[in-house]
Amino acid sequence: MPKDILPKVNIVWESIPSQLAKENKKFIYRAIKKGARAKDFENAIQWLIDAGLVNNNAFTEYKGSFTEQYVLHELIPLNKKIYYYSKENSSLEIDFIMQKDQVYPIEVKAEENLRSKSLKAVHETNPDTKPVRFSMAAYRKEEWLTNVPLYLAHEWMKEAE
Repeated sequence: MPKDILPKVNIVWESIPSQLAKENKKFIYRAIKKGARAKDFENAIQWLIDAGLVNNNAFTEYKGSFTEQYVLHELIPLNKKIYYYSKENSSLEIDFIMQKDQVYPIEVKAEENLRSKSLKAVHETNPDTKPVRFSMAAYRKEEWLTNVPLYLAHEWMKEAE
């Protein structure tokens, strides 16, 4: 591997979560770096594909799963147990549940879709919980829920009381 490719591979790799969260199904080079073009990063992307770390078709088909994986890997360093919850014979599911001083049911959205039926149902059943939704939307504190941008997942949960 040429030495000059490693920094480009890292830049591309770091841009993947934001690329996945967009409605547009195309990889946008200028989202990696201002003024970037395909010829600047195509060898880095090919390296990631060859290494089995990137599958471009999977981005469009499994965007939600990749986004959940991203958030999970942001939460793991907090050294807290992280759980998944689903209710039998129901569509209710919570992406993650994490306990610090309080219980945090967590929902992950790959886009700005802010509907959280399952999160609301769990909170109504357990009003002492502190529901969190990680999404592409801006930070917003609502009456029963806090929306946190994806890129702040680790920092927000680290500071959560």
